[in-house]
Order: sequence, then C-alpha cells, then structure tokens
Amino acid sequence: MYPSNNKMFISHFSRSSFIELLNDNKIDEIFDKLINPIQEEINEFIINEKAALKKWIAINEKIRKSAGLKEEEYYFDGRNGIRRTKQS
Repeated sequence: MYPSNNKMFISHFSRSSFIELLNDNKIDEIFDKLINPIQEEINEFIINEKAALKKWIAINEKIRKSAGLKEEEYYFDGRNGIRRTKQS
C-alpha cells in the first residue's frame, strides 16, 4: 500500500509465495518479484497523474484568460458558454 494525495495503492500476491520467500531467506527475490514491480507501477501512475494535472492547469489558465475570469471567480464551462460565480 502506498498513499498519494488520498489514494491508496494495494497489490495482491499469494500468501504462500510470500511465506516461501521469507522462509528461504530470499530477500532479493522479495524485492525483485514483489516490491520493485509494484513500485514501478506506482511511479508510472504518479507520473501520469502529474502530467494530467499539468495539462488541466494549462487548460484552466487558457479558459480563465480567454473569458477574463479573475482568480476569485469560479466558472462552469458548459454547453451554453462559461458561467461565472464569485467565491464567498
């Protein structure tokens, strides 16, 4: 499990395989077969999540600039154009 911005990453692996690796004292195999692949997936997810956030920030800035929205204004980009509301 690995928390990231209120997310939890959970991975499943066989209890018997884990116990076997521990009993045989194969720490290197535990990392190679279990921990490293999980960490690689988590890292890839985080990279993709950061890229999506960066893209959204750019889109948001473009919308705000084109509509003349101030930072304290909320907006809804719907079918009928942008609707503004003030933050309270």
